[in-house]
Amino acid sequence: MGKLIKNHWARLVILTAAAYQIAAALESFFWPKIFWDFLTKNLDSAVKPFPILQIINLLLGLLGLMWEWPLPLLAGTGLHRSIEARLIVYPLSALCALLIYQGTNSGLYYIIGMGAYFWAFTTLTRCEDCVPRALDIAEEKIDGPEADSVSLWNSHLFLYHLLRNDFTRGLVHGDHASITKRNTICICICDY
Repeated sequence: MGKLIKNHWARLVILTAAAYQIAAALESFFWPKIFWDFLTKNLDSAVKPFPILQIINLLLGLLGLMWEWPLPLLAGTGLHRSIEARLIVYPLSALCALLIYQGTNSGLYYIIGMGAYFWAFTTLTRCEDCVPRALDIAEEKIDGPEADSVSLWNSHLFLYHLLRNDFTRGLVHGDHASITKRNTICICICDY
């Protein structure tokens, strides 16, 4: 049985939440209703006569989809790799989703996804067996002064050298990068 890769699980939960948020925003254009209208009528002006909250939910849902299933321009950037940025933006998405009647499911999914991202952020995933093996492979392939920098596997150089030498790169999320060697089954999740 494999280990749970928390940031990948969180990514899938947030993708689901963003898709639900987009659907909820589109539905709330036709049936505008605040979920908390049984407590107060002060928030009704956010959904009618002008669909302010619906537009915000639609934009935040699209942002969530583009962030977790990245556009080529966004993939690999610092913003795309940052779990901290996700933990700042997704509470706002959850709040906006929980305000509209149709978005309560997506708001709860956002909360679960944020919890998983926080779990991934606090417990850095390290593969104790694969990292030394990957270092041995990388040291065999790198000649000259670059070989010394590979031993600093917790640095950016480690990922750069591995990617340069017959390693392919999986999706990079937060502080973790998926490294897979071509034509093998070994997958190593290491700190970036």
